[in-house]
Amino acid sequence: MTEQHFVRALAAAVLMLAGVVLVSGPVMAQVYKTVDADGNVTYTDQPPGPGAEPIELRELSVVERPEYKPTRSQQAEAAAAEGAENPREALRQLQQQYRDFRLVSPTPEQSFWGTSNTATVAWDTNAALQDGMKVRIYLDDQAATTTTQSLFATPRLDRGEHTVRAELLDVNDQVVAMAGPVTFFIHQQTVNNSPANRPRPTPRGG
Repeated sequence: MTEQHFVRALAAAVLMLAGVVLVSGPVMAQVYKTVDADGNVTYTDQPPGPGAEPIELRELSVVERPEYKPTRSQQAEAAAAEGAENPREALRQLQQQYRDFRLVSPTPEQSFWGTSNTATVAWDTNAALQDGMKVRIYLDDQAATTTTQSLFATPRLDRGEHTVRAELLDVNDQVVAMAGPVTFFIHQQTVNNSPANRPRPTPRGG
């Protein structure tokens, strides 16, 4: 430790002590420097002898701590931490992130022909699902499956009108977003309407 650093450290300690003592009465704290016959330097707050003069200490410079603005990644981490502590805020953030959740198949009023009475259900969203998230698909208001796959082939359905809707769920099974309902139709292709049994046009002049 250099002499200047030692002086500053001692001065800071003396000032702290003086602040404590000032509670009970005014005190004038001084620092004295002595050098013995071997050249050893000693600093003390007690006069080493009659007529000893205190040394003058340089004023300590104080540097204020700069204010740093958090980066975007730090802001995101802070938001995630806040969401972990506040479930409502976490759900609100997920709802904002997955607001484009939608059904892409079937399309409204779509008819399915010759598909063995099945339909293909497909959902989409621009953001990838987070760990623990899933999609629950309802056929005619009955839960059909819960999956993370974007495609689902329905079981055999009766001929006629049907509806499909989907819910995007978080890790706690809370509804983040909904899509549908979409109405579609199942048509069973009969033998008479199959391409093989349709009448062929007669060539002209034949």
